[in-house]
Amino acid sequence: MEHAEAVETVHAAYSALPALLVLVPLLAALLVRPFGKRWPSVRNAFVVGTSGLVLLGSLAMIGPVGASHRIECEIPAMLGTLRFTVDSFGLLFAIFTSFVWFCSTLYSLDYLKHEHAHDRYHATSLVVLAANLGVVLAGDLVTLYLFFEALGLVAFLLVIHTETEEAKRASLKYLWMTVIGGFMLVGGIFLTYAIGGDGTLSPIAFREGTETLRWVASILLLLGFGVKAGMLPVHVWLPDAHPVAPSPASALLSGVMIKAGAYGIFRTLLALMRPEVAEHLEESAWHFTSQLGLVVLWIGIATMFIGVGLALGQKNAKRMLAYHSVSQMGFILAGLGAAGYLGAHGAMGVAGGLYHVLNHALFKSCLFLGVGAVFFRTGELDMYKLGGLWKKMPLTFLFTLIAACGITGVPLFNGFVSKCLIHHALVEAAEYHELVSLGIAEKIFIVTCGGTACSFIKLIGFVFLGKPKQEYGPEVKDAPPRMLAAMGMLSAAIITLGVVPQLVIKGIFEPGLELWGIHPAILDEYLEKLFLSPADLMSVAIAFAIGATVFMVGMRFGLFHLKAPKWFGVDYWYGRAAVGLIAFCGFLGAWYDLGRGFLGDGLRWSRSRYRAEWARIDRARRRFVLTLATGAPGPRDQHFVQGAYVTLERERQATVRRAVSDAMAQAREWPERSEADCRGYVDAVRSVANYMAGRIFRERMGVVSDLVRYGLAEEVRHGFDDVVRETVPSRDIVSATSLALASRRMAGDNVTREISAAVNAVLSQERFDSRLARLVPVHGHLARAAGTGEVVRQALPDLAAIRAYRAEGLTRLERSARWVTDITRLAVEAVTQERSSWLLDDRFGDESVLGTRRAIQRYARDMSFNVAMIALVALAFLVALGIRS
Repeated sequence: MEHAEAVETVHAAYSALPALLVLVPLLAALLVRPFGKRWPSVRNAFVVGTSGLVLLGSLAMIGPVGASHRIECEIPAMLGTLRFTVDSFGLLFAIFTSFVWFCSTLYSLDYLKHEHAHDRYHATSLVVLAANLGVVLAGDLVTLYLFFEALGLVAFLLVIHTETEEAKRASLKYLWMTVIGGFMLVGGIFLTYAIGGDGTLSPIAFREGTETLRWVASILLLLGFGVKAGMLPVHVWLPDAHPVAPSPASALLSGVMIKAGAYGIFRTLLALMRPEVAEHLEESAWHFTSQLGLVVLWIGIATMFIGVGLALGQKNAKRMLAYHSVSQMGFILAGLGAAGYLGAHGAMGVAGGLYHVLNHALFKSCLFLGVGAVFFRTGELDMYKLGGLWKKMPLTFLFTLIAACGITGVPLFNGFVSKCLIHHALVEAAEYHELVSLGIAEKIFIVTCGGTACSFIKLIGFVFLGKPKQEYGPEVKDAPPRMLAAMGMLSAAIITLGVVPQLVIKGIFEPGLELWGIHPAILDEYLEKLFLSPADLMSVAIAFAIGATVFMVGMRFGLFHLKAPKWFGVDYWYGRAAVGLIAFCGFLGAWYDLGRGFLGDGLRWSRSRYRAEWARIDRARRRFVLTLATGAPGPRDQHFVQGAYVTLERERQATVRRAVSDAMAQAREWPERSEADCRGYVDAVRSVANYMAGRIFRERMGVVSDLVRYGLAEEVRHGFDDVVRETVPSRDIVSATSLALASRRMAGDNVTREISAAVNAVLSQERFDSRLARLVPVHGHLARAAGTGEVVRQALPDLAAIRAYRAEGLTRLERSARWVTDITRLAVEAVTQERSSWLLDDRFGDESVLGTRRAIQRYARDMSFNVAMIALVALAFLVALGIRS
């Protein structure tokens, strides 16, 4: 590869454009809120202008990349350098990312008029744009990982934007999957170093004895990127997240963000795990890439087939599109897998997979925007409750139909080209080693295309062409101009790439593949002889015949309304695995408690025999618990915590019962109200009282835990019940607040702020921490402090000592040395004496001091956990190095 690498080195040129494309939206996000507070129209123009500027910057890279094949730049950072490298493939991803983002931002200006938190949405959108561009322009694995994680974490705000209960559940699942995927990704990146990688996105030379580690690294990278890509079986977040986000955000999530995962899989398979380019490269050099490509191919086949099957059973239009995002990602993976399997002859697979990445970004974004326009006017997403909208919304219907033609592969639309390329790659892979299984994969591909056609016959038919299921008012009309303009630009791109595929195939794919040692001549043959050939047209006709048949049979027998059993979904097995893990942890905990009991009995017997030594060990143990542990120091203290929990829980229940009793008494005095209204009023009171009493309960338990953590359980044990009885008047405040706010809660008002204020008033009035602190004896500690003060007084040189020094004729240096020695002795005594808690002194009972201390403790705990995780990852890395050596 020496010659090839030299050529690439000569052609690599410096350009600041990649760094600017990442920095501009990041800096622009800082100005969204200041503009939005004063001039919303200026903010709207600013965010559209910023996304348009990023699009122009992406297009401006065409010239430098075309001339030099690759451009590079770096940004110094605190912990290293962020490196950016742009080749033909990275350029493709950057252009369609910025184009779709521009269209979505323009669309969002009208769509978000009836939404809240406009500034938050636009600022988040710009940050996610910067992170997405950082992924596709990254020059090494560290830079890619940092931006990939930033993309996943910040996009959480787009998923939860509407703040509904469904959005909260979906965003939590999305966040968990992002975190899990991040751990797998960083593990895979570490292992690439263990098998000889240098951190760049270049081929890792194969070494004897590293094949197992190479497989482990590849699987971890595939799963880490696959989470974001929606790859089976880590796709579970996607069907929940896309429907709950605003439609412009759904277009970004499905059209662009999941392509960051596809980009990572593409770089893993065909950049990191391919052999180095050489003039005479043997076929055996592609062995590992071929085997990994076969795995990716079958994952893609399973993903596309299962995804389309799940999409057919949906009635919510956005949820159906979300499942088709899973299915279409399967097409992409199948193309890339076929490319890896074919090795140097995999140009058709690379072109098909990456062309489908581009096409899916365009038609899926347009579909989400079209369905969003329908929801914007009708407020309905259930396909079975719509119909006849082609008359009311003709332009929206036209653009949605164009996008549907694209995704189903109608000739002269973009999806036709990419699906034909993938199909040819599968046929070539089946003939390459005459594998029967790949012939079956090709048949599954055709059936899946038929299922896709069926889904969009259903969508277009039920939403636009069928009989109206309701009367539409005058407000149901075509989308606003800016929304139509965004869909129109995407539709134009769908048609252009379907009619003139040479723009991308010859302009981007062929130059990039040639540098990678993959023969691109077969792409010229496709454009000259196979594009719109009778065989390809027949494949499309067969797919549509299958789709029409499935649609008619499904409608005739009601198959689209069937619900699969819970065990059929991956979510169910993830849940079962989580329950099993918790049960296993409980089993280990029970055995731990049993062993701890036996150990405790043995320690108590030994302590009775060697009391003096054990006293010193016990003090050391308590210091350890005070510093690191989060639970109670011993079984007796744990019993106290459990008893306190029961006592405080009874008080919480009594507080709620008091409020409900008062509510029922008040409801009986309203004979004019219906029974349902009275029941709703009592339920509202119970809800408010439950929240208030629960929060007060948690605050009190927090104080108890702090006391036990500092080893003061014995001091407060006997007076604890008396202190709890002193807090009984808090029931009146909770009851009065619940009665006062129940009516407003029933009316739908947001009373969270008033409830929180009332809870804070209760906590400030009862001062539970101060009441318990008074139970702690302080005399011994004050005496110790007085003793320390006497030591200080004796250590300082008084007048008599000075006269003695002078009488002895000591020099100034000797006097200073003696004074320093005394002060050092004092410091040693102060450091080695046993610590005492601040809770022992009423002067430190202020709530702010206690809150600050708890915050410091939580911070120390979190930092300890982070350090432990870093140590585990480092240990795994060292073990991997040991295995390799």
